[in-house]
Amino acid sequence: MTMKYAKINSVVNGDVKKGVVYSTYSSLIGESSTVGGKYKTRLKQLVHWCGDDFDGLRKDGCDRLGSIVRCDRMWDGALEVEFRKSEEATNALSATRFVYSEGRASGRKLVSLPLMVEPQRSKNSSRGVINCFDLRNIVFDECHRAKNLCPVGSSKPTKTGLTVLELQKQLPKARVVYASATGASEPKNMAYMVRLGIWGAGTPFREFSDFISAVEKR
Repeated sequence: MTMKYAKINSVVNGDVKKGVVYSTYSSLIGESSTVGGKYKTRLKQLVHWCGDDFDGLRKDGCDRLGSIVRCDRMWDGALEVEFRKSEEATNALSATRFVYSEGRASGRKLVSLPLMVEPQRSKNSSRGVINCFDLRNIVFDECHRAKNLCPVGSSKPTKTGLTVLELQKQLPKARVVYASATGASEPKNMAYMVRLGIWGAGTPFREFSDFISAVEKR
């Protein structure tokens, strides 16, 4: 489904209130030359749809299931979950719905998804539990497309790099995944990976430039 430059949850876009948005980087940086207002860019569309309070991966759903040690995706798309306590795994077997809350512009709403849980016969874990860590995310696949945020010489940052950075700034509570076989061919290409926690407040490196200087001295 191709979204028009309007609110994602508007009539012209099918009144989409929840779901998963897949976007190429070319689409992410897209901007309408004819539509004005707050929804003329894909970035603004996404930020409005997610809401200011969007916090990506929430722990509340998993906390209700129990203390989770690990969660692995199986070949068929199911999730295998290992609980810290055997009684938590037993309780999870009776679960039929997965409920979590999501932030919208109009406030938080509860979302309920059907859940099927089956025991894993060879391990003390349950197979098929939907873990909220797998449900809600901002995933930058092939994220190396944003690597030229800090260009060399007199060249300017690419629009892709700036937009990827801005999306993370606009949704500060969201969890982010960077996925790429070549996310950075050299340290300066990591500038868009602001959620790594290597530089910034509370880290040894106040700015990204401080991190780069330290790396390049070695």
